[in-house]
Amino acid sequence: MPEDRAPRDPQLPGREPTAASALDGFRLLPRRKLPVIPPKGEPWGGLLRPATLVWLAIGIVLVVAVVVGLTTSRSSAPTTLEGATAEVTGQADELTATLPEPPVAVQDDSAVEPCVDGGDRRQYALQRVLTLAPGFDAAAWAAELEDAYRAKDWNVVTDTAGDDGVTSIRLIGLNLVPLTARIAPTADGSTVTLSSISRCAAADGPADPA
Repeated sequence: MPEDRAPRDPQLPGREPTAASALDGFRLLPRRKLPVIPPKGEPWGGLLRPATLVWLAIGIVLVVAVVVGLTTSRSSAPTTLEGATAEVTGQADELTATLPEPPVAVQDDSAVEPCVDGGDRRQYALQRVLTLAPGFDAAAWAAELEDAYRAKDWNVVTDTAGDDGVTSIRLIGLNLVPLTARIAPTADGSTVTLSSISRCAAADGPADPA
């Protein structure tokens, strides 16, 4: 009598059925072949098309750039009123340092104000008047200031109003905190009025990152 043998898997001739092959008929999703590089001279298709790969690479680069940008901006932006104030005054001090000579007098009328959104946060409004000695060349300094800040990738808008010689220079850096310098001639020399306003921040909060 012939020996009893287990039925063979019809999909695998010559092989005994296994648990894996027995479940092939119950597969929920069809088998998908992996992308294969076409022979030389034949066009690429599917996911291996050059256009698809290029757009995929561009998408990855954009995602990485956005993540890095958000991480950098969140880590560097001040989160307290003290930090926001230091950011504004630092920009004003840096601009003052570009003057050819130190100012004769400095009048500071800065103050802390509520944010315009009506919340409980505050912002620092800077108003600083610098009195300069006679002989100050406002036009030359304004031109040097414009070139220096444009070289730092700041947005610079210069406006000369009327015949009174008043020149206004509006500067906005990458942190989007504006700084305006208004240069006005006087009988005894010139004045430079610096004005800026900080970002809104909590009066009490965690320490700002170093």
